Amino acid sequence: MPQAVEVSTLNPCLDRELLAGEIERWLGRDSIDARIRIRVGEAERVPFFSIALAGQPRLTRAFPSPPRDCDDQRRAIGLSIALAVDALSEGRHGPPPPLKWLLGIDGAVTTRLPASPGIGGSIAASLAVLPWFRPTLGAFFAASTDQDLGRDLPVRFETRLLAMRAEACFVAHPGATLRLALAACAGTFLGALTTVAAGLPDARTETELWAPLSTALELHVRLTGAFGLHVGGDALFPLRRTQVEVADSNGKIAAERAFPRAIVLVRFGPTIFF
Repeated sequence: MPQAVEVSTLNPCLDRELLAGEIERWLGRDSIDARIRIRVGEAERVPFFSIALAGQPRLTRAFPSPPRDCDDQRRAIGLSIALAVDALSEGRHGPPPPLKWLLGIDGAVTTRLPASPGIGGSIAASLAVLPWFRPTLGAFFAASTDQDLGRDLPVRFETRLLAMRAEACFVAHPGATLRLALAACAGTFLGALTTVAAGLPDARTETELWAPLSTALELHVRLTGAFGLHVGGDALFPLRRTQVEVADSNGKIAAERAFPRAIVLVRFGPTIFF
């Protein structure tokens, strides 16, 4: 990056190496199109920069009222240069950026299912169709074992969730840096809820359709070009409320426990970019 930047001012706030580092930080990478040249200078004590592509001037911008603090001044000018470089690199003057796939693998913890929390995980693939839009398709599993219905009953049961997930995610980059991405998602899960009973002579296993609507927030941190980490929180809203029941010998309900109207899911794991 420093090779692409030329500074023609004695302003100590616009040190070439420090300014190049600021541009790299905003871009999220340490290299740019080899045809791009950046010139930073001052005219009548007003900082400005100009960008040329393949020797042809493309953009000039001045800062009539720059921040007084040197760090803030470098951040402002570095951000402006980074946005301009991205526009030149990805616009009509260069090849379009390739579509990017993201593969997320995570462990998950849920709220009650329905007596105690569940543990599980998910895997999901997203396609960055646009910088701000990613359709996502994946699979989710969670289980909560050794649950009870209270009332000192000897009945224990286990619940399992297994589902596909389809979501539309809208993405923003906080601070205009490509290393951070915040996604808001909405969609649905479609799968099965299985309840396995124990402690009864005629204990049964029952499976039913499970299809909640979902909303989610995700934060992605890109550590290298191909690897990052993510953390996410989901709220799942089943269309039909389910409950676990135990009947006595006369067929009357002896105990029951209903699933919550909403299930909250917290996820964390690695992201692979390709």
